[in-house]
Amino acid sequence: MNEYILNLFKDFGTPVYYLQYEGDQETYITFQPTIHEGLYGDDGTDTIKQEYDFDIFSKNNYKDIEKRLIKLLLENDFVRVMSGDSSEMYETDTKYYHKTLCFERIVEE
Repeated sequence: MNEYILNLFKDFGTPVYYLQYEGDQETYITFQPTIHEGLYGDDGTDTIKQEYDFDIFSKNNYKDIEKRLIKLLLENDFVRVMSGDSSEMYETDTKYYHKTLCFERIVEE
C-alpha cells in the first residue's frame, strides 16, 4: 500500500515520504499507517481497512496543498476520517506549520 500511495503522489509537486523526510524543502508531506483492521466473514478475512495519517509540514501557507491532498485521496477511494485530523499546529523548534489529515481505505484481501 505504501508504494500505491507514493505512486498517487508522484506528480503532486510536493515531496511525499513514508514516515519521515530528511530533505531541505520548506514544504513536504509524510504519511504512515495508523490502524489496521480486518473485516471478517465465514471463511476468514474478507477485507482489510487501513487508516493513514498524512502530515503536511510547511513554513508557508499550506491550505492549497491541503485541498489538493484531500481531493486526490477522495478521487482514489480513500475516505476521510475527520475525527483523526489534528488542529493547525506550529512547531516552535522547527518553525514549521503542521497539519495531520486522516484517511482510510478498504483493501480487498
